[in-house]
Amino acid sequence: NIDSMIEYSSNSNYIVIGLTSKSYMPEVEEVNEILAEKYGEHFLDIRKYLLENGLSDAGITATAQDEIDINSGEIPSSLRYDEVHFNDYGYTIVGTQVYNKLISLGYIEE
Repeated sequence: NIDSMIEYSSNSNYIVIGLTSKSYMPEVEEVNEILAEKYGEHFLDIRKYLLENGLSDAGITATAQDEIDINSGEIPSSLRYDEVHFNDYGYTIVGTQVYNKLISLGYIEE
């Protein structure tokens, strides 16, 4: 599906954003690795970023549940509204990282 969308757009300027929810897709790490290999610099592993930097970017001290989430490979609860959707903190971080990726790929200027 991703290839079809890229082909349909007839544009070489694109970003493929990785999947995030391990509870809905237990093989999320493997899928994201495949996407990273296939799309290279066009791939944004937002899941990895959120796991490693999300709480600090949001200025949030990890709760016990956040630690459990991170240790099990889930996005911290403090960054999510429910099992799949982000809250304001999570979406702000995602938006910022997409913006940074657009700049790093030269699609936009700061």
